[in-house]
Amino acid sequence: MQPTPLNTKFVDPKIVASLTKLIPHLRSNEFTLVGGIVLKHFFAQGGLQNICTTQDNFDLIAKSRDTVKPSITRNFQISHYHYNPTTVDPFYFSLFDPVTKTFINIFNSNILPAIDVVQVSLDKLVLTLRSLEDQFTVSLTEEARILTGINNRVEDKKLADLELMAKIVYWSKAAEIWDMRAKTSTFDKFPYTLEKTWKNLHTYINNNPNVVVKRKTKTERLKQPCEVCVKSKSTKYPLTPNEEIIRIL
Repeated sequence: MQPTPLNTKFVDPKIVASLTKLIPHLRSNEFTLVGGIVLKHFFAQGGLQNICTTQDNFDLIAKSRDTVKPSITRNFQISHYHYNPTTVDPFYFSLFDPVTKTFINIFNSNILPAIDVVQVSLDKLVLTLRSLEDQFTVSLTEEARILTGINNRVEDKKLADLELMAKIVYWSKAAEIWDMRAKTSTFDKFPYTLEKTWKNLHTYINNNPNVVVKRKTKTERLKQPCEVCVKSKSTKYPLTPNEEIIRIL
């Protein structure tokens, strides 16, 4: 069966440009697109309207640090590089495309692995996306951390995305994935069902509206020092000073 074309109706063209440029610098079959690109694809497929197309970043999960080839520095600058193979979360990259001014976050796939995926095509490329139902369980897991005290705030944009996903997600399929994730996650284990956790999150936010905050701007985030980057210093993946990236922005 031929993969469905990536629906780019709501995807910023600069995101597509950076994604196309990124693929040659990744080991094939070792990464999955997650987050914003997944949402924009499924929002369009699900018939949602008036979706904001402005986007300055996209995310993917990778099998290992070495999924990212050292050639990455030919087209991208490295804003963050974390590496500690002895931990449960051994690596993280934040890349910056100086041409499109787009950021790419590359996370370790072991923490919240892709349980259900779909194949899509982009020109001659075949890409793996986290399914909508899988993405819903992950996004809910991340925001529901406020219920367990791990986090003390919820970003307004992420909450809005959850509300949109809830309109088109297949709840029965998402519930199955939620139950599977409860058995496999190395980080988060919620004692309630998907639907109960969703209701609990709504109740908590309705009772504590001040926990919903706006995300910090790119410049604000870049100005924050990162001790992990300092400890992970590498000649293979050299960091670009954030001051230089801020000048480009």
